[in-house]
Amino acid sequence: LFWKDSPDFVRLAARCGAIIVPFAAVGADDAYDVIMDADELLEAPLLGDLVRGALKRVDPSLVPSEAVLPLTRVPGLGVPALVPIPNLQRLYFKICEPVDTAALGLSVRKDAQAWQELYDGIKASVVSGMEELLEVRAADDQRQVGARIGSAISSWLPAFSITQKKQEGPGPGTAAGINGSSSSSRRDGRGVTSGK
Repeated sequence: LFWKDSPDFVRLAARCGAIIVPFAAVGADDAYDVIMDADELLEAPLLGDLVRGALKRVDPSLVPSEAVLPLTRVPGLGVPALVPIPNLQRLYFKICEPVDTAALGLSVRKDAQAWQELYDGIKASVVSGMEELLEVRAADDQRQVGARIGSAISSWLPAFSITQKKQEGPGPGTAAGINGSSSSSRRDGRGVTSGK
């Protein structure tokens, strides 16, 4: 993260009496495996000229720096993709404790030290949230889509096999197969049951 040294957004929020809601996010920066960003692509000796020429043929009014997408890898294969394809992994978010600048009375105070302290506190809250999310992500064994699909399939298979057995009916030797017969049975004096 890039944080400015001056607490400008805190001062603006205080002037407006706004509530600041800090949040942390992990995973969005990892969504694409970028080989070359748009600027690098346009500055490449042969590739840049090729891309600019293709854009001119499509629409001369297109601005290359705005129309060119970064060159990324296909997830799992590692080969370059014509269009950016995201990795299908989980994104993690944490909403931190909101700060009501109106309740703090910062809108009327012109105390630069108070604004700086609030700014530092918000920054620490976001950094702490990101550290927590990085730990959660490291412990998440299903963060990649392949693991989640495998888990879902394995959870469906036992349910499928139970359903299959119920549809087929009880097999020989099961309680319903032995006791469910229409013949009557009696015990003789030795404790042996016989069917009639």
